[in-house]
Amino acid sequence: MAVALGFGFLLATTLATAIAAPDREHIVGHAVVVDGDTIDVAGERIRLEGIDAPEAGQTCARRLIGTWRCGADATKALR
Repeated sequence: MAVALGFGFLLATTLATAIAAPDREHIVGHAVVVDGDTIDVAGERIRLEGIDAPEAGQTCARRLIGTWRCGADATKALR
């Protein structure tokens, strides 16, 4: 019974590790900024986790002043 419990623990630990940290290959290449929260590396589109920036062509409203190109500014800041 101890062997079965040990094997079950080992299997559960292995599966949890595989789910938590999948084995991914590295993406290598020149990074191109798509917009304020997205880059493209070697044809692979990568969204930056936890970042929500305006899209490249998006405009935003300002109180009393009108609109501004917030998407272009976000893209420029990431570059």
